[in-house]
Amino acid sequence: NYQTATNKVALDKGNVSLNINAATTGAIKVNVGKDDSKVVSTTQKLVSSYNRLHDILSSSGNNITKLGTTALNGVESLVGKTWSADFSSIGISLDKNTGYLQVDSKKLSAALESDSAKVNNLLTGTVSLGKVVERASKAIENAPASNYIKVPNPLNSLNYGSEYSTSGWMFAQNNLSQGLFLNMMV
Repeated sequence: NYQTATNKVALDKGNVSLNINAATTGAIKVNVGKDDSKVVSTTQKLVSSYNRLHDILSSSGNNITKLGTTALNGVESLVGKTWSADFSSIGISLDKNTGYLQVDSKKLSAALESDSAKVNNLLTGTVSLGKVVERASKAIENAPASNYIKVPNPLNSLNYGSEYSTSGWMFAQNNLSQGLFLNMMV
């Protein structure tokens, strides 16, 4: 039995709340349970967000900095090495060829049914996928992009001394132009 003077009811230390919209004289039955589908969809969103971050950092090729590599390595180490068997048992794996995380939603749902405490610990515990991604996200959020991706040299876009242009007429022209410029300076 629960009595309140307002239309709001809070149970389970505020974890469950109800708003009563109409008066009734009959009994009201409230069933409360966990919704594993929300855990699966939230996990898929987390993995998708990580994979987008992976795309951004890895698509920069040789321009990724040590901090950028560290941001990716935290997740890759946790899921792909340190706790690989545990994450695999709940349907989360790391594709070692692409670096992308993958979620097997059926396996994750089955793991939630059989051992939700293990899933909770791997996703939200002290050393978990959620915490590692959160730390990487906060670090990235609070720092300029140049900490994670090297800023391109503006001269490279003009092919002056570009590390990518080492043959052909443009390379020869650049060398000639640079030589003339240096001669004028001396």
